[in-house]
Amino acid sequence: MKKKVTYILLTYAMMMQWANATHLKLQTKKMKRNVAMVPLAKSVNVKVNLAAIPFKNYSAFGEYVFHKNFTAQMGLRVMPKLDIARYTDNLLPDTLLLSPTMSGFAITPEFRFYPGKHEKYPAPHGLYIGLYGRYSRFNIDFGRYFYNSITTKKINFRLPVNQYTAGLIIGKQWAKKAFTLDWWILAFGVGTTTCNLSVSDPIFNSADIEKQLNAMNVDSKLAGIFGVKVTTGLNSVAKQASLDAKLPGYNIRSLLVGGLCLGYHIGRMK
Repeated sequence: MKKKVTYILLTYAMMMQWANATHLKLQTKKMKRNVAMVPLAKSVNVKVNLAAIPFKNYSAFGEYVFHKNFTAQMGLRVMPKLDIARYTDNLLPDTLLLSPTMSGFAITPEFRFYPGKHEKYPAPHGLYIGLYGRYSRFNIDFGRYFYNSITTKKINFRLPVNQYTAGLIIGKQWAKKAFTLDWWILAFGVGTTTCNLSVSDPIFNSADIEKQLNAMNVDSKLAGIFGVKVTTGLNSVAKQASLDAKLPGYNIRSLLVGGLCLGYHIGRMK
């Protein structure tokens, strides 16, 4: 009887030991698999926007992960000088702009929320909703012939455009070990845009310049392009004049207009 009890106890002990070892092995594999996908707290996801490169827009972003559901991102976009003659010819066919070009940059801070428990795949992995603000500055350079009763002269212009917008973005990001792929599903922002066209030349007086600026019909042409009311003001002193314009600003971001970012997560692997 004692031998049977001892045998049963030994068999039970061996079975329990095997079960514990198997459970520990499975838990270890699961932990390794999870660690491969889980970023460290307070890590940084550095990204470049691939979809905007064909349009000669170069964007870089740094996404700071400080919680399994929340991140903060800062973006910088740079656009080198581009020839925009084909666009101005279509939008402003009778304005006679000579060699128009555009260059600029934009700064975009963003706060993202990744909804869900995110125990296994925390931020920056998954669907997200973000709030963003954007400051954009563009310089439009072009030439135009000015004339009076005495002479005709080509004058070069620089039109600085400042835009302030805020909006909402919805997207999805996939994280695989150290790499991420960020897809902007849709974003929409509203705000305001201001621009100032200043002209000065020793040959022309302010009355000549003011007449030329009025002939450009900036307010009606901008209103026709954007479909909104445009407020303009013309100021002239001595041999210079300036035209200020203010209109609503908006921007739309998605994959179709440049929203597919490839990233590398610094600090992703333990």
